Amino acid sequence: MRRFARSVVLLLSCMPIAVPIHAACTVSLEYPAEVQSGQTYSVLIKPAGGFYKYVLSEQWAGRRTFNQKLHSTVDTYGGTDNLQPFNTHTYSHRTTFDLQVVYRIVATNFANPTDSCYSEAIVIVHADPELDRLTRRAVIPVVGTTGGLNGSFFKTSLKLIGNDTLHGRLVFHPIFQERKDSDPSIPYDFSAGDVLVFEDLMAAFGLFGVGSLDIVPEGTNQQVPITEARIDNQTPQGTFGAMEPMIIPAQFFGFERALEETSPGASVDVPRISEGTRVNLGVLGFEHCSFAISILHADGSRSFSVGLALPAGMLKMGTPSQLAAPFVLPDLVPGDRVTVAISGGGIPFYTVTDNQTNDPAINFPVLADRNLGRYSD
Repeated sequence: MRRFARSVVLLLSCMPIAVPIHAACTVSLEYPAEVQSGQTYSVLIKPAGGFYKYVLSEQWAGRRTFNQKLHSTVDTYGGTDNLQPFNTHTYSHRTTFDLQVVYRIVATNFANPTDSCYSEAIVIVHADPELDRLTRRAVIPVVGTTGGLNGSFFKTSLKLIGNDTLHGRLVFHPIFQERKDSDPSIPYDFSAGDVLVFEDLMAAFGLFGVGSLDIVPEGTNQQVPITEARIDNQTPQGTFGAMEPMIIPAQFFGFERALEETSPGASVDVPRISEGTRVNLGVLGFEHCSFAISILHADGSRSFSVGLALPAGMLKMGTPSQLAAPFVLPDLVPGDRVTVAISGGGIPFYTVTDNQTNDPAINFPVLADRNLGRYSD
């Protein structure tokens, strides 16, 4: 019996142990060498086999203010025995300069982390010259000289601060018209001093009416001056008004924003409308896009419109019924709350005017998360 047991042990020790055997790790990517700005494309993994997991990273140069910062994404995939490309993840980049996007795939054996391989690919995304033109400027969304309700009369003043290296054009785009580079313009420079003041901006253009203003720098120094714009109501007792910020269009295309806020578009919420005030809504499109208006009435009911077209560069202002046509929306009354949202490159805003003094205020989206957290730097 002992002799038989020894024979069994001897027999078992001679049996081969099952160890997975596979070819050396080889992974590659299939990708387009060149694409156009805004084009959607795929980078496909040609896998090493089912014994591996895959990490695909994407990296490209971004810019926040004057600092170049690398942006990146990382995706992880499980193994597959299919030797054809898999994981048809798509990418898209909008850019004002030729952009180099680097992809790196790393394959690692599940059972043996030292068994790994990688491959890299470079996709060139070609610049969009029209996008470059739209973002190489600053915008004052609303300027004008015009009469209003309750005997009001509004005027815009503008102050520019710069130095003798800065010069360019101020371009006025009339309301409810698509903007053109051939719209009325006047040059600006600082050859006579570092402050340039237009007490009545529309008078400097020789025009009367409402529209938006582009500040377009020229020359090699592509910077805009420090800008101070004021909208005020003229009265015998003096002026009542509010400052209006200078807007950088790139932020509303999703550029120059925090990485978690890089989708184009923005929305603005109008709090409950107070007694004794009137509210108008406004939208300004930097490119062809759409906007929507949603009204939460004081009684809890809701009115809304979606998919309203906003042509490139057009400024629209007015009541919900004026902006939503041909959709039907009621005009606003005290207690109503309103949200205006733009999908694409554009900016929504609203104005609040006191019915007695005609004192105006203008409000724009704040591009930040309102959820407060814990911070470190």
